[in-house]
Amino acid sequence: MVYRSTKSALNMIMTQYAKQLESEEFVVSASNPGYCATNLNAYSGLKDPRDGAKALIRSVTGAKEDVHCLMVNETGTEAW
Repeated sequence: MVYRSTKSALNMIMTQYAKQLESEEFVVSASNPGYCATNLNAYSGLKDPRDGAKALIRSVTGAKEDVHCLMVNETGTEAW
């Protein structure tokens, strides 16, 4: 329950930053790497972290209209 509430709060903050900073030409996006096998989950994740990093790279290097105020994941983007 705690994780879901903090995740919701984080999404709300990101949306507000995206709207507030848009006039200053900032691009605000988020990325979802998926459930990657890392030492944080005893390597039980379903995918290689290098594959998960692709969403992060796309959220940072994508064109503004493709990533601003969006959640970037492996298959594309989703609105917040």
